[in-house]
Amino acid sequence: MALTSFVVTTGIVTAGVVVYTNQEKIVEGIKEQVISGVSEILPGLISGAVGGIGGDLIPSVPGTDNLPIPGGENLSTPSADSLPIPDTKGLLGPGF
Repeated sequence: MALTSFVVTTGIVTAGVVVYTNQEKIVEGIKEQVISGVSEILPGLISGAVGGIGGDLIPSVPGTDNLPIPGGENLSTPSADSLPIPDTKGLLGPGF
């Protein structure tokens, strides 16, 4: 029984010493794994963001890719001359 306890305790202490002495290598290995995992996922996230919110999560309706946009022919910014200016003389009262 004492021999078994000694072997188990020695194993635990040895494992702790190995982890402590190789701590930097272990952390660097974990960082590399995380970076490689993120770099594999990132292109899909970017293409989903460019394609629209949710990417492939929002299904497209077949046959609606080339539909015209209502009012799409006049998408330029209106000039100040083309905006209607309301007549406010009667609304503000006398003296204005």
